[in-house]
Amino acid sequence: MNRLVSRLSSILKPRTMEITSSNFKEKLPEIEAAIDSASFLAFDGEFTGLNAYRGISHFDMPSERYDKLQESARQFLLVQFGLCTFHYDPATDNFSHQAFNIYVWPRPCSRNAPDPRFLCQTSSIDFLTNQNFDFNKLFKHGVSYLRPAELEKLKDTLKGRQDHRRLSMTPGTDQNQSIPIPADQEAFLARVHSKVEEFVKSDDQQLELEK
Repeated sequence: MNRLVSRLSSILKPRTMEITSSNFKEKLPEIEAAIDSASFLAFDGEFTGLNAYRGISHFDMPSERYDKLQESARQFLLVQFGLCTFHYDPATDNFSHQAFNIYVWPRPCSRNAPDPRFLCQTSSIDFLTNQNFDFNKLFKHGVSYLRPAELEKLKDTLKGRQDHRRLSMTPGTDQNQSIPIPADQEAFLARVHSKVEEFVKSDDQQLELEK
């Protein structure tokens, strides 16, 4: 352990790279390469809060404490993810490292995408402010993301809409058939249809239909 610490203390020219939506796609191959070639990894996170559960007790069993902390953490949002990859060089018997600070902000990519709601804790926001955390950069340039389950749900929704549209444009399918009109509504719809046709041909600016 002491040998490892001494080798880590001899790291030269450390590099920290800031990652936002502006350079994420460009830098992703470099991040993946750093992870694949690393001897070991370290990571950290900045959240909008830390403790939303007041029922933590000194008498909690380890499993109970874990469940409470996990449930508490789910209610806050990760706003910055820090990743550090360490690389051992046998030739020099030293370690080097690469560090990445990634702003993350789950903005909705469409009307069907999740629109997260989360808690904020005053002490945590105050801490980030005192550490010169750039909230403008977070909200404007944070890297958007979806959880795996959310991604699959969104893909299924889009695929369903595409399938429905394709079927509706295919002659002979049920989706492309005329909508049946109840017999007691035929006269009413015929009158409405006639009035709309007359309105389109006229110079009138307004049409009021019967209810």
